[in-house]
Amino acid sequence: MPFIPEPVEYDAISNLYQRDLNAAAQLKRLEVRSRRGVFIPCVLENGWVWAGGSYARPAYRWYDNDSLEFRGHISPGSSGTVAFTMLPPYRLDHDTSFLTDIVVGGNFSVARAAVAFVTGTVTVTYPAT
Repeated sequence: MPFIPEPVEYDAISNLYQRDLNAAAQLKRLEVRSRRGVFIPCVLENGWVWAGGSYARPAYRWYDNDSLEFRGHISPGSSGTVAFTMLPPYRLDHDTSFLTDIVVGGNFSVARAAVAFVTGTVTVTYPAT
């Protein structure tokens, strides 16, 4: 008698597929994180620019404690617009926001950076809200 597998529910297959996708994404993040210390330059948009002078150029990397580290200073473009987009392997697995300094007319001003994990966009709003 030939082997006939038992039927598997669609939800079970869907769950296995999603688990495989999640595992693949985690492996990719581990691969990227194994290159810690390498800063990825930010490609600024919407009028956002590097603050210049002695300020570090804006960039990001995975840090040793498994968090994302940003460096550098930017000067404002349009408030509430995307300042840059992170490359897919470097994106977080959740939305987050944080307060940061930007350079406005040679002076520091507080701004809020909101990171969208799905798109990797970093939207900067000032003054901070």
